[in-house]
Amino acid sequence: MNHHNIDNALHKLSVYPVLAVLAKKHTTASRLDGRACRFIYQNSMSTIDWTQVQEHERAFMHELGVEPDQTGNVIREGQT
Repeated sequence: MNHHNIDNALHKLSVYPVLAVLAKKHTTASRLDGRACRFIYQNSMSTIDWTQVQEHERAFMHELGVEPDQTGNVIREGQT
């Protein structure tokens, strides 16, 4: 999957509530590029409350190539 466009775009944290909470530990920015979003999700998988992740945020995670397995562990693109 080519992530070039999503990686370089700036994404408003207020649109993604779970990401916004996770990002507060790392930055005061209100927007992050896709690479930073991916890094934060991947490094926070074990702490995410999946009942709080709305469908549009799950779709964003999918676009970034971040997918949880049934146990909530992250599956990085190319892993099986």
